[in-house]
Amino acid sequence: MKRSSILIIYTGGTIGMKTDEATGALVPFDFSGIYEEFPSLKRLKVDIEAISITPAIDSSNVSVENWVVMARMIRDNYAKYDGFVILHGTDTMSYSASALSFMLENLAKPVIFTGSQIPIGILRTDGRENLITAIEIAGAKTEDGAPLVPEVALYFQNHLFRGNRTTKLSAEALNAFASFNYTPLAEVGVNIQYNHSAIAPYAPDFSDEFRISETMTDDIVVVKLFPGIRPATLRAMLLDSGARGVVLETYGAGNAPTSEWFVRSKDVCTTPHHPTTVPNLAGVSDFFIFNSINIITPYFKDSYTCILSVRFFTDLLCYRNNCLFYFVRKNIKILKCKKRKEEIIMAATQKITEDSYYLNFGKGEYLDLKKAQTDLEDNTSWERDIKKMVITPMDTPMEAEIYFNISGHTIPKEILLDTADNCGLMINYDDKEECLRDCAMPSLLSTVSIRGEGLFRPEKSQQAIALTALLTGCREHSTIMRRAGKVAAIVSPKYEHMPITDLLNITDDLDQYLGDPEFISGCVSHSLTVAKFQYPDAAQTVTDTYRTILAAHGRTLAPGQVIIPVVEFRSSDTTGEAAKLLTYLQLSPGHLMPIGEGVRVSHVMPYEFDEFGNRLSGIRKFRQEAQLLYSQLDYDIKELVPAMLETSIEYPANTFVGLCKKAQIPQKWGGQVEEEIRNDWPNGSGCTFLDVYEHLTSITKKALEENSPHGTRLLDLEEAIARIAHNRALWTKYDLPGTVAWVQAVNK
Repeated sequence: MKRSSILIIYTGGTIGMKTDEATGALVPFDFSGIYEEFPSLKRLKVDIEAISITPAIDSSNVSVENWVVMARMIRDNYAKYDGFVILHGTDTMSYSASALSFMLENLAKPVIFTGSQIPIGILRTDGRENLITAIEIAGAKTEDGAPLVPEVALYFQNHLFRGNRTTKLSAEALNAFASFNYTPLAEVGVNIQYNHSAIAPYAPDFSDEFRISETMTDDIVVVKLFPGIRPATLRAMLLDSGARGVVLETYGAGNAPTSEWFVRSKDVCTTPHHPTTVPNLAGVSDFFIFNSINIITPYFKDSYTCILSVRFFTDLLCYRNNCLFYFVRKNIKILKCKKRKEEIIMAATQKITEDSYYLNFGKGEYLDLKKAQTDLEDNTSWERDIKKMVITPMDTPMEAEIYFNISGHTIPKEILLDTADNCGLMINYDDKEECLRDCAMPSLLSTVSIRGEGLFRPEKSQQAIALTALLTGCREHSTIMRRAGKVAAIVSPKYEHMPITDLLNITDDLDQYLGDPEFISGCVSHSLTVAKFQYPDAAQTVTDTYRTILAAHGRTLAPGQVIIPVVEFRSSDTTGEAAKLLTYLQLSPGHLMPIGEGVRVSHVMPYEFDEFGNRLSGIRKFRQEAQLLYSQLDYDIKELVPAMLETSIEYPANTFVGLCKKAQIPQKWGGQVEEEIRNDWPNGSGCTFLDVYEHLTSITKKALEENSPHGTRLLDLEEAIARIAHNRALWTKYDLPGTVAWVQAVNK
């Protein structure tokens, strides 16, 4: 296995101090001579380099600016090293570890904080063991070369903790840190015992490259409640401080005084409630109070992460940054919507009411698909210029029953129960209350500038608090889309709605360029419409082009093989992306090879103008791009296929398994194809990347033959494979000797 490369970043602190022999004073240690000081490091399978922040930071003086410097150092060196060790003073190490867990977005490498209670130059220093073990952990990899701890962590005295779950307990004891509400990531004795189930999985997203966020607000106040706290004290801490966010440390499980003056000041109590502006503190801008216990329970009981949470909440409110979501997604939990397993198949003419609405269409049923889409839009209404929205939980059937009994039957009981079983959230706006669909979540998160499809899920009440706060701060949530009895999307005024039927009509015009289409398959749901067409009239031209490219590389097509271009239309009016046209080459019946990036248009568009200075509508832009699809497909074939043929792969099976894991394809789908590759090209015999890619794309055909996967999972699988073709750095990344095991593949 290739040796790991580790960068040590010395920021300051006790661990970096040694005694000057001439004066007896403590002076900073020169980490460029680390091998001379610690010769045992040579036995680790790592290459070590070190840089320092100058001047060194007294950890008691750590600031947001220092965190930005640390994050930039990691960003600037991210591609050169396999892991990072940050040496830091112990007083504020938990704060810094929490901060970087927010700031390092899409992190897929170890960032290990450590320090010491005794200077490294003292004979019985704890810094020696802490440093050596932190380096070993930062360089640790699985058998297939993936990092064992791809997250921000803190190592101290035989324990590795998640960085944003730590608390410093003692200024004297060597075991100075603890993680009360999250199990250690590793425990160190004779061996290092990793708790793999607690460690963030190594699964970097194709579409999300590593980046840092440098914006954080300093205007945070921590208010610790104590018996006898006076109104004047609280007012001075909140109003006079100019704070934009508050961490409120309450008693016990979130209890707080019930005095009238206090209740008026905070509007936060121990029952689920949304944060609102403080009514009697006029002049405070974008001001929210969060009950830190209620928002974080049961995961956090320390103020380090609470403070950092509110820093980023207020940053989201004021600057629309998306770091908070990365933090809660990677380091807490992913919200997995409780989808029903069965698909409700309904007649296209039936009134659409089911939350699980999902219609499949096969050959010859394109008109039925368009009719279903028209019926769906007939059951859709838009409501604009809404000034205030509040998200509330509806997470259990009991809550649905109670609401139904006290609400005057304004919402049908079956919709309430269905909401409790699925999304679990409701929306209040303009004195109305309605249920949310699962498909409303992506548009809601897009509106508050949070990327992805999840939010932390200790309880629905806490999710509702966070979303309401973000909506209130964004002030761009003025439109909702209601579909079949529920709210299906919450969008900002920038959203330009492009009806899917209009987009489908544009797709119908492709026959001018590709010939008469044959509808292969499609689906219609509350949140997504897909239609896949093949174009036999263009097959001869595409086949001739493909044959010519192969011949130039000493290859031929199989006798009688005809390659047919396929175009997939994909559209949604509940997310930011309005429509895509994705291109495939059908190598054999059912075997579609994605090629090219296709065209796409978004509901939220940057302003674009035509040659006359008129602003382009999304519909018009999509029509213009669709007209160029054939010429783009021709270019993609002539550009991508030769590049794949000219890329040699020495270890095809290893490359195939590595790419499957990258695309999160489980062994149950790819195992059979792997065996075919091993039979055709044993490791070391070599082939081209086109050979590997063709086998990779055959997985969807084999999976469908086994009646799996379905729906959006199949679409996600196809798109994940397509991204591999567009990311040439991946083509040879896994072309390595040895054996690449099917570990950490996602089985769904």
